[in-house]
Amino acid sequence: ITYEVWIKAKDPDDPGENPTEPDKLLLGDADGDGEVTILDATAIQRWLAGISVKVFAEKVADVDGDGEVTIFDATAIQRWLVGLSANSAIGKPV
Repeated sequence: ITYEVWIKAKDPDDPGENPTEPDKLLLGDADGDGEVTILDATAIQRWLAGISVKVFAEKVADVDGDGEVTIFDATAIQRWLVGLSANSAIGKPV
């Protein structure tokens, strides 16, 4: 799977900030901090709820590759973090 990385904040009054090296984002690294953690699942949940997030990397947040970020992506990250996911692409550079 190949992703084109675009950074997008949901709140138009708070455009967010871009990760320093967007070309090195990991699949699932929704907050752009360089690692996939529970905070990425939380960032997805906040973004979906319309709550402002400082940084949101929409294309790498779409871990199931269906073209949209949904709660299923947050769940996939949570499952991957505890070893219940078969998605071996999570956590790898895109």
